[in-house]
Amino acid sequence: MEDKKMKIAEALLSMYPRCRTVVRDFGIQGQFRQPKRELLLGSETETIHKEHGCFF
Repeated sequence: MEDKKMKIAEALLSMYPRCRTVVRDFGIQGQFRQPKRELLLGSETETIHKEHGCFF
Protein backbone atom coordinates (compact mmCIF):
# COMPACT_ATOMS: atom_id res chain seq x y z
CA MET A 1 0.00 0.00 0.00
CA GLU A 2 2.80 2.44 0.92
CA ASP A 3 4.53 1.80 -2.42
CA LYS A 4 1.35 2.59 -4.36
CA LYS A 5 0.83 5.84 -2.43
CA MET A 6 4.35 6.99 -3.24
CA LYS A 7 4.02 6.12 -6.93
CA ILE A 8 0.76 8.07 -7.14
CA ALA A 9 2.32 11.03 -5.29
CA GLU A 10 5.32 11.07 -7.63
CA ALA A 11 3.04 10.87 -10.69
CA LEU A 12 0.95 13.79 -9.41
CA LEU A 13 4.06 15.94 -8.91
CA SER A 14 5.22 15.15 -12.44
CA MET A 15 1.78 16.09 -13.82
CA TYR A 16 1.66 19.37 -11.86
CA PRO A 17 5.19 20.83 -11.89
CA ARG A 18 4.20 23.99 -9.97
CA CYS A 19 3.15 21.87 -6.97
CA ARG A 20 5.77 20.93 -4.41
CA THR A 21 3.76 18.75 -2.03
CA VAL A 22 1.25 15.89 -2.21
CA VAL A 23 -1.15 15.44 0.70
CA ARG A 24 -3.75 12.70 1.25
CA ASP A 25 -7.01 14.23 2.46
CA PHE A 26 -9.18 12.32 4.94
CA GLY A 27 -11.76 15.10 5.28
CA ILE A 28 -12.93 17.30 8.13
CA GLN A 29 -13.27 15.79 11.60
CA GLY A 30 -14.03 16.69 15.18
CA GLN A 31 -15.88 19.37 17.08
CA PHE A 32 -13.66 22.12 15.68
CA ARG A 33 -13.91 20.78 12.10
CA GLN A 34 -10.16 20.48 11.57
CA PRO A 35 -8.86 18.77 8.44
CA LYS A 36 -7.12 15.41 8.79
CA ARG A 37 -4.33 14.96 6.23
CA GLU A 38 -1.30 12.80 5.60
CA LEU A 39 1.80 14.36 4.01
CA LEU A 40 2.98 11.97 1.29
CA LEU A 41 5.68 13.88 -0.56
CA GLY A 42 7.26 17.30 -0.04
CA SER A 43 7.55 19.49 3.02
CA GLU A 44 5.38 22.61 2.63
CA THR A 45 1.63 22.71 3.15
CA GLU A 46 0.87 26.38 2.53
CA THR A 47 -2.15 26.97 0.30
CA ILE A 48 -2.75 30.26 -1.51
CA HIS A 49 -6.37 30.90 -2.46
CA LYS A 50 -7.34 33.68 -4.87
CA GLU A 51 -10.88 35.07 -4.70
CA HIS A 52 -12.10 38.26 -6.38
CA GLY A 53 -8.51 39.41 -6.94
CA CYS A 54 -7.51 38.88 -3.29
CA PHE A 55 -5.02 36.26 -2.13
CA PHE A 56 -5.62 34.36 1.11
